Amino acid sequence: MPTTGDLARVERLLNSDRVWTTYALADLQDDFAGACRWLTSADGTEEAVALLYSGLEPPVLFAAGAPDALERALAGMALPPRVYLSVREEHLPVIEKLYDNSGDHRPMYRMILTDAARAVSRIELAPERLTASSIPHVETLLAWNGPFTPDAFAPYQVEQGVFYGVWDNTGALVAVGGTHIVDWTRHVAAIGNMYTRPDRRGCGYATAILAALVQTLRARNVETIVLNVDQRNQGARHLYEEHGFVVYCPYVEGIAVTRGQHKISS
Repeated sequence: MPTTGDLARVERLLNSDRVWTTYALADLQDDFAGACRWLTSADGTEEAVALLYSGLEPPVLFAAGAPDALERALAGMALPPRVYLSVREEHLPVIEKLYDNSGDHRPMYRMILTDAARAVSRIELAPERLTASSIPHVETLLAWNGPFTPDAFAPYQVEQGVFYGVWDNTGALVAVGGTHIVDWTRHVAAIGNMYTRPDRRGCGYATAILAALVQTLRARNVETIVLNVDQRNQGARHLYEEHGFVVYCPYVEGIAVTRGQHKISS
């Protein structure tokens, strides 16, 4: 039977693959404890951990570890009718017993920074570090929408993390990028929320913002810096590869709705 893992056990499991579990590791911080429900499962050498994170809407369902062990872990978790998946491809057969992801199936890549020198080698302009007062401007910018517009922005990310932006001469924010999450103690961070207004693309803003983010995170001893990119967004992937990131693994994101059962039948 799956058991609710104590946080030390959860962290041990997550540390076995810090690149894939960066977000989950950072969710172990006290500030996020109230939004996290953890379950672990073990059978011999097979282990898995599942996280239901309610700090975003819909809640995020994250998984790591052996699929068979994951199935047992999820069998002990009361799951909501609608979640946002973040799961490896090998976990899909288990997840699909519970949820239908066909309406919002996003093939993604997790990327990891392997060459920080390349990331900061070509800074042609200096973006501005954003503060909480910039949050309305970020929201206005993201409202321009378009393909691959970030959809997981939350105001606390600016207040607790690192964000940079570029302003035009009218005082409008035209480009932004920041951290989805950062844990200064565990030395992990996930970069996201990268967006440039459609009429200002091609000006080098994303490059400058990415460089500033990496420079700031590395200066504060963040060792594991990851980001996510939609597999269909070849332009973004090329940008990240040009600046020291490499593909670590494919995975799947997207909203999933229940198939009508909250428990996996044995």
